[in-house]
Amino acid sequence: MTTIDRALALAPDTYDFLLTRGLLLKAMLRLDEALVCFDRTVEKRPEEPAGHSNRGMVLADLGQFEAARAAYDQALTLAPDFVQARWNRALMHLLLGNFTQGWQDYESRWDFEALNTFREKRDFDVPLWRGCESLEGKTILLHAEQGLGDTLQFCRYAPLVAARGARVILEVQPALAALVASLPGVAQVVARAIRCRHSTSTVRC
Repeated sequence: MTTIDRALALAPDTYDFLLTRGLLLKAMLRLDEALVCFDRTVEKRPEEPAGHSNRGMVLADLGQFEAARAAYDQALTLAPDFVQARWNRALMHLLLGNFTQGWQDYESRWDFEALNTFREKRDFDVPLWRGCESLEGKTILLHAEQGLGDTLQFCRYAPLVAARGARVILEVQPALAALVASLPGVAQVVARAIRCRHSTSTVRC
């Protein structure tokens, strides 16, 4: 912080310095001060999406969700492919229970390099189930995508999927295979390390 403050003392209107200082303040949970920095970045360069997106992050942290949404929307109006803004908007919508918009924006995770250093998008030869089509008489592959905690959280939906008439194959990390084997409605559990024959499923999720 000392270095960036010295830099700003020499060049107080430098956009990149203001952006960096705002991010540092946010990391230190000095949110009101961070917001001031991002307000200044938007004032100096209203055409730059990063200032609007970072401003949205701080506003969301402050609980000012409508203002945060407007900031994210502005960032995406300026740069529709600005993945960080779409990802941050996704998290906010999901937090607020706006699941339709939230899950739609959440698909941007595959384009956000900062999130994908530890995983890769997988290709399947069966379509993605989006919740609208009937599952009666079909086989569905529910596959883990993120960490162990996320897998445990979402495994609880397997019985609900089975209740829709589907045969459920659950693919999880090897460490969880034995634990989830007793879940009601799950016809088969496959450890992620073992190659699953996806051709046996009709859809996946």
